[in-house]
Amino acid sequence: MGIRRMMIVLLLLLSHLVARGQSEFVDLADQYVRDGDLDAAITEYYRHAYLYPDDPHLHEVYSKLGVACRDNGRIQPALRAFATALEKSRSADQRARIRIELALTHMVFDQPLQAQLVLLRVLASPPADAALVARAHAVAGVSALMAGLWTDAAENLQSWASSRPDSSRTLEAINALLADTSDIPRRSPTVATILSAIIPGAGQIYCGEVLDGLNSMALNGAFIYGFYSQLEQQRWVAAGLVSIPLVARYYMGNLDHAKRYANEFNDRERRAFAAKAIRRIADLSN
Repeated sequence: MGIRRMMIVLLLLLSHLVARGQSEFVDLADQYVRDGDLDAAITEYYRHAYLYPDDPHLHEVYSKLGVACRDNGRIQPALRAFATALEKSRSADQRARIRIELALTHMVFDQPLQAQLVLLRVLASPPADAALVARAHAVAGVSALMAGLWTDAAENLQSWASSRPDSSRTLEAINALLADTSDIPRRSPTVATILSAIIPGAGQIYCGEVLDGLNSMALNGAFIYGFYSQLEQQRWVAAGLVSIPLVARYYMGNLDHAKRYANEFNDRERRAFAAKAIRRIADLSN
């Protein structure tokens, strides 16, 4: 009888320790996150997941793990953690929360189009929680800004603004902000290429890359002068040897640079406008 009693007490004690340990791993990991020790937090989240694979709240643990990996600059472990969190989730609201964090992860790693695809799944079958829907619209609007999808950004941010208590003021600010997209400076890659085809280096100067443009003018000018000098002296082989590197390396490279600089100019201006818009949206959110 004494042994039986001791066994019962021991089992009760062990069950208490297991229950206590199950929450303590996550609590400890959360504390590590607050302290900024993300490596230690990630270890504790993994430990909990390994020891308690049947935990009904495991989707939350994996979602926290994904966020910790994201904040630690580890995109692949973060994506795997969110994928597992989705597998473990049991409701539309849980999946919506996880997908919003997944979209934010793509945005942190400069993948706004992937974020858009993730958020489309959230908004195609909206969760019951209206706050989650509003947050999904806000994140979708910001990711669309990052991708330069101004129409999508306007639609999502207007939906987000409509859900706010000060909806009229916020909508007015959003509309005013996105009305400026037509004023974003832009350079045409086609125009830049044509300019550099006519006058080597002109396309680079058009895109603001003056030094590269002048360098291209000088190099191509030197080769063209050498080419025609050899032709005048009827040195056909020498002229051919001059023209091959001129066309293959410097002239064609000049065209490629012009197009690339135009795209880089447009990307830089788009990012600058998006950053300004995101700061304004953050101010509206406060």
